Amino acid sequence: MKFRGRLSTGGKSVVSIWLLAVACATQQVAPVLTVEGATKLTVDRLGPVDGPRIEFEDGTRPEGLEFTVSDTNVATIDDGRLIAKAPGETQITATWQEQEVVWTLEVDPAVDLRLFDVPATLAVGETATLSIEARIGQDVVEAADAVWASSNIAAVAVDDGTVTANEPGVTFITARIGTSEAMAEISVVER
Repeated sequence: MKFRGRLSTGGKSVVSIWLLAVACATQQVAPVLTVEGATKLTVDRLGPVDGPRIEFEDGTRPEGLEFTVSDTNVATIDDGRLIAKAPGETQITATWQEQEVVWTLEVDPAVDLRLFDVPATLAVGETATLSIEARIGQDVVEAADAVWASSNIAAVAVDDGTVTANEPGVTFITARIGTSEAMAEISVVER
């Protein structure tokens, strides 16, 4: 830091001002950690994910970053790589010294649903348990949190995949996970 001009204050003050200026000029301020890019990323596939760049304000990359994932069912950190594991949303936190930045990962792949063990016909009073399979690409994934519905609950009620025939009629049973769904038709006849 350079100072130009004259300062005439009697000697001692000039030395203390000069020391203060040198101390201020050499004081190191910790760089600020930032997220370069969007703070929410949506991916449509499972596997490795390239997230936003974590850097200092001057564009350099910090060494010794530590990452944590809030929902390890959705994504994990494996050998320093972020891996999308299942549909959902999770927060990724990058920590350096006492600073942290957070960004959101949404995993929203196309899920192909199929129903199995669906009886074409049930007699009044009978029950059946339907099976559901969920696939993302060639991978079978857990079909958790499926929402089940019946288009005609007077004929057939459904509870977590178990259907109960109530009265004669026809219904469509639907299983939905996210925006994906599978549907099957069931007819109910008198005993």
